[in-house]
Amino acid sequence: MILMALALVYGGAVAYSRVFLGVHSYDQIIFGSALGIWLALTLHYIFRRDTLQHLDRVLNLTDKDYSKYTLNGLALLGLTLATLIANYYLFDGKIDKAWTSRIE
Repeated sequence: MILMALALVYGGAVAYSRVFLGVHSYDQIIFGSALGIWLALTLHYIFRRDTLQHLDRVLNLTDKDYSKYTLNGLALLGLTLATLIANYYLFDGKIDKAWTSRIE
């Protein structure tokens, strides 16, 4: 329930910021919100059983190979994030000014 409330607050804050910054109009915000809610509910009802079975297998360690593959995937994700962070700190400020001038 708390996660649902946080998701709604985050979605509302993003929608408000889009209107506040003038990036989108109200009809675009309403359409995007309706599309997001429809997609979330559809995917929830399609994948709920499979997701709960996955969590049950991982948390209860009923399938050792399955848990091993899940932990390997998490390790790969951690390595990827570490690489991105290292890339940010190693090459920060060494980007050609022609590229950054187009952003502003």
